[in-house]
Amino acid sequence: MLATISFVVGIILGVLALVVTRRKKASEGEAPVKDGALQWVVLVFGILAIASLAGAMLNKFIARLFGVGFGLILSELNLYNVSIALAFAAVIAGIGGLVRGERRWPMWVGTILAVVPALIWLVFAVGEFLYPH
Repeated sequence: MLATISFVVGIILGVLALVVTRRKKASEGEAPVKDGALQWVVLVFGILAIASLAGAMLNKFIARLFGVGFGLILSELNLYNVSIALAFAAVIAGIGGLVRGERRWPMWVGTILAVVPALIWLVFAVGEFLYPH
């Protein structure tokens, strides 16, 4: 249930990022406004998505390395759901930005970084539908 909520939150975040960073059309005689905010949002979402997935997967190792308290903090954050939300937000915003014509390196890197955890979560979802518990 929480994974589904995280997925929906990710979709909402991705669409919201696209809407908020929409470019304004230039008036006659003005140069178009080039704002790269969406690229950096996608890059940050992508980095945080893959970092939260890695943190969740390495939680027991980190707990043994730094002590039990640090691992408990990470497990309370529920990094799996954070990874789901940020991965799908970055993928949706990244694809929307690429369709819009924003093709600079932060957009590509953020989208590619977010595709990795997004594909992992999609494979888990398909497996859960095919072979439910």
